[in-house]
Amino acid sequence: MKTMPDQQAIPVVLGSGANAYGLVRSLYDAGLRSVVADEHRGPAFFSRLVAGRWLMPPLAQESRVAKALATRLANLGGQAFVIPTNEPWLHILNNSRSELGPNLCLPIAAPEVVDLALRKSAMHRWCSRHGVVQPDTMVFEPGQNWGDFLARAVQWVPVIIKPDTKGLGDQALGFSTAEFHGAQALRQWGGGWHPQGPPCTILAQRFLHGPQVQLSAWQGYRSPNGSLFMVGMSKLRSRPPRLGGCGAAWSYGAGRAGQQAAVDMLQALGYSGFFDLEFLVRSSQEPPVFIELNPRPGMPNYAATSMGLNLPWLALSHCRDQGPPITRIVTNRPGHWVDLCADPLLALTGNVAGGRRWTPGQWLRSLRPGPLVFAHFNWQDPLVFLTAGVRLAALGFQFAVEKSRASKSTSQHRDRPGKPTAWGGLKLRIKGFLDQAGTIGPAKMSFAVALNSFWRKYYFFQQDLQGPFVEPVPIRGLTWRRVQAQDAPLLAEINPAVSDYSVEQRLAKGQIGWLFFLEHKPVHFRWEATGTVFVYALGIPMALGPGDVSHVGGYTKREYRRMGISTFSRALLLAKARDRGYRRMIVGTRWWNRPSLRGCKEKSGLQPIGAAILWQLGPIRKLRTTGELALNHRGELYLKES
Repeated sequence: MKTMPDQQAIPVVLGSGANAYGLVRSLYDAGLRSVVADEHRGPAFFSRLVAGRWLMPPLAQESRVAKALATRLANLGGQAFVIPTNEPWLHILNNSRSELGPNLCLPIAAPEVVDLALRKSAMHRWCSRHGVVQPDTMVFEPGQNWGDFLARAVQWVPVIIKPDTKGLGDQALGFSTAEFHGAQALRQWGGGWHPQGPPCTILAQRFLHGPQVQLSAWQGYRSPNGSLFMVGMSKLRSRPPRLGGCGAAWSYGAGRAGQQAAVDMLQALGYSGFFDLEFLVRSSQEPPVFIELNPRPGMPNYAATSMGLNLPWLALSHCRDQGPPITRIVTNRPGHWVDLCADPLLALTGNVAGGRRWTPGQWLRSLRPGPLVFAHFNWQDPLVFLTAGVRLAALGFQFAVEKSRASKSTSQHRDRPGKPTAWGGLKLRIKGFLDQAGTIGPAKMSFAVALNSFWRKYYFFQQDLQGPFVEPVPIRGLTWRRVQAQDAPLLAEINPAVSDYSVEQRLAKGQIGWLFFLEHKPVHFRWEATGTVFVYALGIPMALGPGDVSHVGGYTKREYRRMGISTFSRALLLAKARDRGYRRMIVGTRWWNRPSLRGCKEKSGLQPIGAAILWQLGPIRKLRTTGELALNHRGELYLKES
């Protein structure tokens, strides 16, 4: 890790959640105001303790983020002390160290150690080689036998399933961690994937049972010269048979066995930088079980400051070559760290480890003895707590809606997804509107919606598959497969307006869907159809001629647009359609969708064939066509030469 000259450094905290706010508070206690940078305005953005706020591009666009961050740091006017608070930020920093400029100090581990810690499968292999005790673990890699993996995992029930890269690979799997307490539930989940299994590396770990199982964590910083500062804590609501627990409340204390295991592991790794190291402690006679190493500050990092170790200040001192060359470990102090927004709800509703429902009195007594340190609550900084509460309420409402939708779709009275109700359809339309508004802007989108109430225009393009066309240019890390019925949640991640029913209907009509992943994250889908296709934007069908195929319903996740994914998918499917014997492809797009129009005309080189214009006033509808489009006697659109 590079050291700084003896001058004032400006702390830059990457992230805006509880982790970031803990660092902001610690640095403020040391007399320093931080700059907060993130892709969205989280609670820390509203803190009066910060010196500046940088709104960055979506973290999924790594090159854009690195370039924007390098520009900001260059304009900072001094040395920068940059601390990442989550895995996406850590991944970007680790891959862009040389691009961020010379006036920079990164208090994180060496690149190869960060890569090792970010990938659970690699960390599992390292632990196996070095004799570190860990839960029984199986690793599934794409291309392996998925059925055999599931059969072995069923024998371990209860079992926990994790993606290989925490915070980076959750989207492809659909969750960050899932627990299965029964063989039937595990088989049902596993059977929902393609026979080849998930498109990403995953781990299955056996639960550990026992009356004294406790999860302890060590928050700390280790300097390049070996000075170690860390505090030990335990998850307050961790109960068997869960492997983990509720991370919204911690008590200040951890056993000596876990302390020695943490020291030994950091030394074996040659570790330097911030860390959040977790072990499962069963009894004094058994060795601690390694759970995970996060190469960044953990969520309750401000607890270390309240226990006498201001970790970001110590790290900054060592970056300036002024830190004390000592080791200090603090644990078994009275006190608790609590997320006052989340912990009461989780405890009182039973959504904690073991499923135990706490009474208000039990919850209050569990936080004794004090003092209490809160994740967001600070009398001197009220907006942070208010913002965190509002965000939690919004997430809770979204979770309740999704849970209600899932329970209805899996009802015993209905084996197949039902058609959304009028209210459900309206909510899907609103979600689609908000997503599109994020692309073309709310003003333009509102104008388009208002105009659509009485006037609509739809452009059509074609491509002769027997002649030359734009060949697909490979995009690194992009993979694809056909859409299955169980992929509806993945499609909804890309386009929030997608429902289980719409996917079921498309498949029932014989349409073929293609789902595209970038680094195992679902980013784009496209449907192709033959025969008669319903043009939803106009409310009329379109009859395709023999040898015609149409691309319908193409959509790219907002943060992955302008990367050429849609152009590649269209070119790829054109080549596939040609190989299957089709002679022409037809595609349509709305008048206001400028990115799609530009992609059709400029990037894919498609030829315009006309437009359909709809005027409507209540029950009165008038459709006019231009170019090669026309209406037949059944009221269907068709191409005149077809």
